Amino acid sequence: MTKFDVSFAYPFVTAGLTISTVVSAVFLLGEPVTMAKALGVFFILVGLWFLSGGS
Repeated sequence: MTKFDVSFAYPFVTAGLTISTVVSAVFLLGEPVTMAKALGVFFILVGLWFLSGGS
């Protein structure tokens, strides 16, 4: 964590956890992917992008 500020790195770590949770739910648990769920994940990732400063 010495290369990046926590305020910069945290949104990217959270995005990675969000994506890995969704992928795990779909492939390991057989969770169906609906349009509502896909939009929910999209909005979470867009929010994290805004938190990171949009860079």
